[in-house]
Amino acid sequence: SPLSLESLSAQKSNLVSYFRNKGYFYFNPEVVGIHINDLKDSTFNKISLIYKIPSFGYINADSRIYDRVYRIGKLKINETAINQNDESSTWIKKTINSNQLKRIINIKEGDLYSPDKINQSLLNIYSTDQFKTVNVNFDTSANKVSPTIELVKNNKYTFSSELGGSVFRGIPGPFLTNSFKIRSVFSYLDYIDFTGRIGFEAQTGFINTETTRKNLEINLSTTLNLPSLYIPQNFDRWKKSLTASQTQIGIGYDYIDRPEYIRTNVKIFQRYNWKKSNNKFFQLSLIDLNLLNTNYPITPTSASFKNYLEELRLKGNNLYRSFNPSFVSSINFQYNYRSFNPSNKLVTGESFILNLESGGTSLNLLGNKRISLIENVFSSNQEIQFYRYLRLNLDLRKYYLVGKKLKSQIAFKFNGGIAYAYSGENNYELPYEKNFFIGGPSSIRAWKPRRLGPGGYNTYNNLIEQPGSMILESSIEYRFPIVQFLGKINGAFFVDAGNIWNVDHGQSTSIGTFQFHSFLNEIAVGTGLGIRWDFDYFLLRLDLASKVINPANPTNEKWVLPKTTLSNGENPIEFNIGIGYPF
Repeated sequence: SPLSLESLSAQKSNLVSYFRNKGYFYFNPEVVGIHINDLKDSTFNKISLIYKIPSFGYINADSRIYDRVYRIGKLKINETAINQNDESSTWIKKTINSNQLKRIINIKEGDLYSPDKINQSLLNIYSTDQFKTVNVNFDTSANKVSPTIELVKNNKYTFSSELGGSVFRGIPGPFLTNSFKIRSVFSYLDYIDFTGRIGFEAQTGFINTETTRKNLEINLSTTLNLPSLYIPQNFDRWKKSLTASQTQIGIGYDYIDRPEYIRTNVKIFQRYNWKKSNNKFFQLSLIDLNLLNTNYPITPTSASFKNYLEELRLKGNNLYRSFNPSFVSSINFQYNYRSFNPSNKLVTGESFILNLESGGTSLNLLGNKRISLIENVFSSNQEIQFYRYLRLNLDLRKYYLVGKKLKSQIAFKFNGGIAYAYSGENNYELPYEKNFFIGGPSSIRAWKPRRLGPGGYNTYNNLIEQPGSMILESSIEYRFPIVQFLGKINGAFFVDAGNIWNVDHGQSTSIGTFQFHSFLNEIAVGTGLGIRWDFDYFLLRLDLASKVINPANPTNEKWVLPKTTLSNGENPIEFNIGIGYPF
């Protein structure tokens, strides 16, 4: 690689980091010398560099000696907080001795000094959300590094409110989120979150995509957050290498009111969250229980929806089962890698998300694969569904800055997934929320939301959401600056491709089943242009998309780009309005 000051500085920083983590507290870049080795190539076309560190005792004895190894001395923790009993709200400072804090601090007296372990400890403390600031000072007067951690306590009670929204087909969908937090409820470092969200999300009708309605959605949840991973002691050594570990236990309630149906979900969950580094995030949920129920209002729209489900049932399609009262339990794991901080700024970077889920795992231990207690809770005259399934989903995104001034960006996304219902007693049907859907403002933009597929299935005669148990989706987008006007106005050119399919369970009636020999002919392709208006605090997006290849058409009629029209016709332009980048 080309020789540069940046590369030399980076190499020096790596050396300094290495030696400081070996206990050399005063080691610094100034003591690292660089010698150019010109013996191999006197033409200097290729240069070998030798990094030299002076021998012990080289530095004047009056200076701080860089080659002395320091160990950790006695740890001291000071906490500053507002005196709640004082009407003048004066700040008080006291030295504390908390066993909970010591459990998440990865240094102890006698250890070799290591800035990485100290920084990890500070991040562990800050991630508890108990403190406004977390700082550390060092005392080396006794030939030891004695740290003093300075903490500024957060208020015990915090209330926050957020008003936002989305835009779909020019119709705003506002939402309001309120959160109330209580700290130190059962112990020194825990806190409870009470969160409520109400929104009116604009969506196309489930049956008729030409109409757009505001659907009411309410989400309520209460979560207890504990500042460590509560797992067997055998894993204590593994836990010490983690950052920002957290155990969550909570309950929630979701309510969705659409013209076609009213759907509710009561859930109980447990999660482990941790970080392996600043850009590697993990989540493991061993308990995720959901009680779902669907009611139908007495309206023509709801009646049409129920009739459609009945028509599908008579044809052998089991979608109706997803709207029966259901019990969905799962164990799920998520790994998230991101090389950049999320923002509207165009950057070079990449992200990767992996989701693994096993549904109904505990039901395998029961003879009839059902739980009588759950059936009694519903007391419904409808059959209660118990699901067993496996689900895998991965999402890969890459971003590259291009152009002479690196002001433009090429963004790439790949999304793939498969879900397999192995519960024959439920006719191999997935819970509705565990299906994959494709199409819409953040997906294949030339198709209406959730209306593409499965496979080459022709949906012209029944404009209804199309679920599938397998998805392959990709997008590439070129983003470039246009002009500055009340913010940055950027343009975009994009191509989207993909589809969903059903997994073959040996049922001849399944539509849109994935087949290796034919799936390439069932890939939908769309293209279009977009405008992004970046106001720094949010980004408004408008995309105009047209179908290029429509897999629902006969073999010789899949190419539909020349048939593009502004509104009516076989290939009308789709207008997508949203907030934020599509990916």
